Amino acid sequence: MNKQEQLLNEQRCMIDELDDLLINIFSLRLNVVKEIGLIKKTHGLDIDDDNRELMIINKIKEKHLNDEKQVLALYQLIFNLSKEIQEI
Repeated sequence: MNKQEQLLNEQRCMIDELDDLLINIFSLRLNVVKEIGLIKKTHGLDIDDDNRELMIINKIKEKHLNDEKQVLALYQLIFNLSKEIQEI
């Protein structure tokens, strides 16, 4: 294996480790989302909470990330999945 292949392998191993962390954290987040959904149903609250979403979006924008566009797109998907789970 040459040096470039070794470096590529090292980076891919790092991605694999990060993916494992993301999966675990996302699973924990979804469990919390389910609990929030139950609370909303119990108290007759709407699933949609535009103010909460806006607060999260503003928090992301305050970080001045280089990849803000991609992070916001990811969170839009997370918002949609969260609402879908809470509607079940």
